[in-house]
Amino acid sequence: MTLYHNADINDLEAICRDGLVSLDVSKNDKWEEGHRADNRTDVVYLFCPTASQNSFVNFGAALIVVDVDDAEKSELAENDRGRGKYDEYTVNSVSADNIVKILIPKIFKDLIFSRTTFSDNVLEKIEWCDMSAEILRDVIPNRTDRFGIGTSVYSAATAEELASLVKMGKIFFASSYCYFRGLSESGEIIDFYNVKYF
Repeated sequence: MTLYHNADINDLEAICRDGLVSLDVSKNDKWEEGHRADNRTDVVYLFCPTASQNSFVNFGAALIVVDVDDAEKSELAENDRGRGKYDEYTVNSVSADNIVKILIPKIFKDLIFSRTTFSDNVLEKIEWCDMSAEILRDVIPNRTDRFGIGTSVYSAATAEELASLVKMGKIFFASSYCYFRGLSESGEIIDFYNVKYF
């Protein structure tokens, strides 16, 4: 079964050496206090997209494609932000041999190589890909909305807006301030939604 896992770019050496291991094994807890769901820490979480979005960059900018046979489907909580976007699966671990490839947007290639080096073990797994994303352009007020928020209006990010991700350079750690954000010419922060790697 082909499943996916987003991870930080700076974790790729360990992942390609040791495979995907649980938080209990890796001790790699990057979640700020109170920001992690009450999930098990003795398993690896994988996903299968159910909508057009296929990369959940809030977990890391590298999209790891794996082939596993022993994944168990999990039930997402009602308030889980992944609900309706992906099905979640768990496994005890994923060996490095079961990592099919690692997708990273090619717009990040020069930035990545200017700040880090990868072993051949990692480089042979990386596939440089294209990406698309949407930007929240407007919110149409709606007083009848249950939360009083209204309707969000998204449109495709332009090539220039996507390139601003590189200018900000915050793609290595999901826990970084301004992670996976861009900066407009007028100095406004750009948030990206519905990210797709292809």
